[in-house]
Amino acid sequence: MNNIRVTIIGSSIAGTAAALFFSRLGHDVTILEREEAHYSSATELDWAAWSRAGVPHAVHSHTFLPKLVNMLQEHAPEALNTLLNKGCEQAEFKDYAKLKFGDFLARPDDTKMTLLKCRRYIFENEARNLVVQSGVKVIHSANVLGIVCDQPGKVSGVKVRIGNDDTNINADLVVDASGRRSQCVKWLAEHGITSTTQIDESCGIFYTTQWFKLKDTPYDESLIETYKKQITGCSYYESSFLGAAMVFADNGYFSITLTAQKDDLSLRKLTRLASWMAVVKHLPGFAPWVDERNVIAQGNLKSFGNMDNIYHPLIDNNQPLLNGLVNIGDALCTLNPAAGRGCTIAWITAYEIAKAVSENSSITKAITEYYQRISVELESTIQASVRKDRNNISNSKDIRDGIDPFNFSGTGKIIDNGHYIGTVMDRGLSQASETDIDLYRKLFQVWFLLEKPDVLVGSENFEKAKAGYEIWYEEHGKHQIRQWKHIVALLDQH
Repeated sequence: MNNIRVTIIGSSIAGTAAALFFSRLGHDVTILEREEAHYSSATELDWAAWSRAGVPHAVHSHTFLPKLVNMLQEHAPEALNTLLNKGCEQAEFKDYAKLKFGDFLARPDDTKMTLLKCRRYIFENEARNLVVQSGVKVIHSANVLGIVCDQPGKVSGVKVRIGNDDTNINADLVVDASGRRSQCVKWLAEHGITSTTQIDESCGIFYTTQWFKLKDTPYDESLIETYKKQITGCSYYESSFLGAAMVFADNGYFSITLTAQKDDLSLRKLTRLASWMAVVKHLPGFAPWVDERNVIAQGNLKSFGNMDNIYHPLIDNNQPLLNGLVNIGDALCTLNPAAGRGCTIAWITAYEIAKAVSENSSITKAITEYYQRISVELESTIQASVRKDRNNISNSKDIRDGIDPFNFSGTGKIIDNGHYIGTVMDRGLSQASETDIDLYRKLFQVWFLLEKPDVLVGSENFEKAKAGYEIWYEEHGKHQIRQWKHIVALLDQH
């Protein structure tokens, strides 16, 4: 398609990625950003200076998965180099695989499984600088009021309030990259279009994050080497009622995030620092990483909730709901943030819409093909994530009610086959991968969005999962009611 006018709503992860891809294809790109400009060459930016009222989760843990890193290497190597020069680091699969498998032999494609350790605001700041350097017009303090259509069913631009003035900005394609708080449903309704989300349900959790910085000379010097080479300082802790993740970033910074079921009122005390700290110190391997002799806490404990799994393609019967309007990133799809896929999905969707526009002769065909590609690329991952959340919500309720949800034999209860298979595959494959490098690699490839969950389906893997599940149940599963009671007792003491 020849040069078109593209207006992008939002300059966060998805918006800046789309601006970069479209501008490099020669299109005329304008970004409309509701907030004030935030640009800085510094890595030691004060936490309070990065005010993101429209993106409150920006200050929580973020993971930049290999799929995104590979796209950076191919399409924006200068951005990756700048991030590395600013103290961001990469973690290679071979390094963390060696922790489990001493005789590990790397494969050539393992080089594609490298993560980027970076705080979100460092990444986002560099992306914004890059799009400005690429000639993209960025308008700040711009509040989009609606979509403009000069003729029924066809977008001609957006109505926007810049400061105190309302104006229309013409566009051939409007890209909604405004995130979780997208007003797209309202904009469509103003044109008489009813929009139905394919998936819209709670992922069941709230989460709390505390940032730290590793001291230059910690009491436990082994933490320095771990920080340099690994993704995290200890294994992700996961139960149905509580999850804990440590995420290494840049320049000694890292975060620890606890996730808990939002319906579990007894765990709401995790939003208090003393209670949060008591639980973190109790989890295996975490205590050294919150020890004041090793680290310095950064900012305050931050909480975030009311998160939903949403998948909302703006298409019906293989036709755009409104020709010339498309959504990407969180405006299209939000999943449980514990998997750390949001930033990567943002880049995937931004790349796919730009590519579809470049390869098709009309906006209509481009939008249709874009959503088809996203369906192939992401829908199985979305469905797997939603199923896991449903299982965790159900299992957590059973645990609070004193029912063992993981004993599938001899209980006399009716077993939902989908729930059974999902739980066994989730817990069992993870356990089996502790001694199976090929399975370990596949699980990472699925998490990294390099492979679809389908690669784990099959009778051979199901047999591995069942064997792994038996081990997991004996070591962990049958103790979860007791563990939950212990966590609640810890919280009651603080």
